[in-house]
Formats: sequence, C-alpha cells, structure tokens
Amino acid sequence: MATRAFDVATILKAFVTLDKEKGIGEWKSVNDFQEKIFALLDKYGNQIEELADLTCKVEVVSALELVVVAILDKKIKWLEGIARDSKVIFDDNIFSAFKLDRSCAIFQISDFCEPLLRINTQSGDKLWIMMHEELNGVELFFQALSIMESEKRMHPDYEMSPTAIIPDVKFKLQPDIHLLNGSKSGNTDWQVVKATQEFELNIDRRGVQVKVETRMTLFRCCFDVTPRKEKIVVNKPFIGWFTQGESLFPLAVFYADSDSWKKKM
Repeated sequence: MATRAFDVATILKAFVTLDKEKGIGEWKSVNDFQEKIFALLDKYGNQIEELADLTCKVEVVSALELVVVAILDKKIKWLEGIARDSKVIFDDNIFSAFKLDRSCAIFQISDFCEPLLRINTQSGDKLWIMMHEELNGVELFFQALSIMESEKRMHPDYEMSPTAIIPDVKFKLQPDIHLLNGSKSGNTDWQVVKATQEFELNIDRRGVQVKVETRMTLFRCCFDVTPRKEKIVVNKPFIGWFTQGESLFPLAVFYADSDSWKKKM
C-alpha cells in the first residue's frame, strides 16, 4: 500500500486558461483518459474559473511552443485554532495525530460502508475524509466526485458534533498525467507534448497546506508528435562525427559497429 494523489482542478484550469487567453480549445482525445478529462472540462469548466486559490499563466516560449502552468495553493486553519495532540494506532504502529473537538460532522452515504467526515475550517473551506481501500490516478478523483454527488445523511451512529482524531500527513508526490500527451486542439494546430504534476500536502494540528502544480508544454506543428519519447537508446551500429564551435564541417567521421563496442563484464 502506498500514498497516492491526483488533482483534476489544475488540469482543467490549464485548459480553461488556454481557451480564454489564446483561443486554444475544442480538444480532441486520443485515449480514454483524455476523453474523461475533456468530458469534465465541458461539465465543470465554468466552475473552475470561479474557484479561489487556483491560478494559471501561459508562457509563450516561441511561435511554436507554449508552456501553461496551473497552481492550486491553499493554507487552511482549523476552526478551533491549533488542535490538541493525539495518536492513532494502525497495523500495530503508533502514529502522531491531532484531535478536533468541534467543527466536525459525520455522514452516512448509500453504497459506502465507511462514514464520511466533514471538517469545517476558518476560511470556509471543508476537508472531507473517508477511510477507503487504495485507489490510483484519476480513479481517486472520480470516487471523491461520486461521494460528493451522493445523498448525505447524518450518521445515526455518531453524535451531531463528534470529536475527530486524524493522523498527521505529509507527502510530496509527482502524479502521473502523461496520458494527456498527444491531446490536440480542434480549432488550432496546438498539441500537448508533455504534461507533469507535483502534489504536496501537509496536515497537522495547525491546519492544512496543499500545493499542486500542473505544467503542460504545447507545440504548434503540422505533423504528429504523439507520443513524444523521453529516452533514446543507441542499440544499433551508428555513424558519428565531431564539429568545432559554430562550424558545421564534420570532423573524424566514424561508423561504430558492435565489434568496436566494449562488452559489459
């Protein structure tokens, strides 16, 4: 089991900004992942523009290259200020935790066995937590979306204002969003050639700090660059040569067949 993270909001914010500032839109998907993302863009694009703490900028590298960077940066304080220290036990291990004595509510969701915890904060933001088996990638988002769109009822097994004990959490991950590569704008000749995401989260007795950065590089071209390879392996005989300074004149041209390669011991 391992910690996972995945943010869709910054991905959508990047595409919304490209359309708004550069007129780059009407995206065409080349895989199932992109199809899901663009369906979300059509449905939630307007909502994304209204969200606070979500910024985006487009850098024009050249007439043939753009870089778009969307950032979600939130700092949240608990409604009761600094929470009390506590602990939790999992798999016979003791972990540092904190206790919230108010601002919590617990809901029952149909089709889910575990309770849903909602924590109100000073900023009006809410943190939602549900104990769950491991999920990967975009599955995380769709599960959260499914929970949020489900009917919620106050959980009959818990008090109206229960205490919550939550483990301290800290991680920095790079969720894999490379499947965005190859997506093409339908109304321009721009194409995503590289997509990366960095996700950093810290939850403790003082509150929450979360920062997500989604970065996409786009090329404008009349040829297909899908997918762009990240590595080249020279595993065949090859021709090589040298040049000096700005000169294009080939020096010491050679052809290296395998008889000249050094064998690995």
